[in-house]
Amino acid sequence: MHHASQVRCSSIAVASPRVDHPYFATQGKGDRPMCWRFALVLAAVLWPGPTSLAAPQSALASETGITATTIKLGGIIDQTGRGTVVSVPILGGYTLAVKEINATGGINGRKVAYTALSDNYDPSQTLPLTRQLVESDGVFAVMGVFGSDDANVAAPYLESHRVPFFDPVGGGVSVNGKHWIWQTEPDYAREGIVMADFAVTKLHAMRVAMLYQVGIGESQRDAIKRELARKGASLVAVASYQSTDSNLSAQVIQLRSATPDLVILNGTPTPTAAFMQYAHLLAFRPKRGFLANYPMSDPLWLALIGSNAEGNYVSSYADLTGKNRVAKAYRHALAAYHGGKYSNYGLYGYFNATLLFKALKLVGRNLTRTRLRTVLDTRFRNFSTGFTGKLDWTPSQHFGARQFKVYRIHNGQFVPVTGWIKL
Repeated sequence: MHHASQVRCSSIAVASPRVDHPYFATQGKGDRPMCWRFALVLAAVLWPGPTSLAAPQSALASETGITATTIKLGGIIDQTGRGTVVSVPILGGYTLAVKEINATGGINGRKVAYTALSDNYDPSQTLPLTRQLVESDGVFAVMGVFGSDDANVAAPYLESHRVPFFDPVGGGVSVNGKHWIWQTEPDYAREGIVMADFAVTKLHAMRVAMLYQVGIGESQRDAIKRELARKGASLVAVASYQSTDSNLSAQVIQLRSATPDLVILNGTPTPTAAFMQYAHLLAFRPKRGFLANYPMSDPLWLALIGSNAEGNYVSSYADLTGKNRVAKAYRHALAAYHGGKYSNYGLYGYFNATLLFKALKLVGRNLTRTRLRTVLDTRFRNFSTGFTGKLDWTPSQHFGARQFKVYRIHNGQFVPVTGWIKL
């Protein structure tokens, strides 16, 4: 078995406030007459005694990862590598939701047992851990694989084994044509179209530059280039970085030399924050500022870049005001179950876990993977989540939200400057 760091969320309930949100032997000497014995057998078959009553219970527990009292879920979430600034809060949101659901009765009478393995945000470690979850740990479904590259490694295996995969974390994950993978995040290409349109029509930026992370930002780069050209604008410069890079001064100099009106930032919080710090040190401030994509839509990123955040923009597929019903439920759960500090990343994890739990409840007591797939494919059409843009899952389409908002950063807050933008 592959040894990896992991966190287990117990299925044992804790005393907490309720949060609303499941036969014929050969006849011989001394034997009874055959007809009499036949009557006894027939009576035993038809009589609704303890044996026959127990049969449905065992049938209900026959699916992998399902017992009479437990639903076993697993995930692969970086807990030790360079992705922890985002992944650990997401995991905190998952485990908070597990605590809440178990403390309030579980899912149709079953408690959730969730195990998260850590691949160190290294895709080369993802497949062995995915196999461990399915073949050794026997999970019913996978909830969360952190990182676009990591999730893209896990996806083919889970698809081929018909294991439900809910919430691949990353906008670079390919779910097209997949039947067992459901995503709430939008893909980066779709977001790129919105960002390019906002840049031209709202910010009047005709010369746009872009910083992107290698391996996840290429589709967004290409979409932005196409959309800018369609609107008569240009992508005048691009610079890339690896997720492990910490010194991005060369990328700042490269983009600054193109004198863009606006720079679009793609990737993850720590490297893009480093870029912003170097941009400040090298006196690079485009006249229309910077526009970051949705992984930067957390107060943590604002803390990383400090005063450099003021007046810049962030795209998001979620409501960042903290006033929606999911955010309110998340705050309540944080207080009730000692869940720590409020975080948009934690809110994301909590939202996805509670959404999966909703689907599991809708399946009912007879829980199977196929029945879960049917519910996810049919009960979430044009679905208002209360937190993201609407979801619209069908048997042939499991993409995430297709609506976006753009926010301006002012006094350490995300202030919406658009309504929902739908493609």
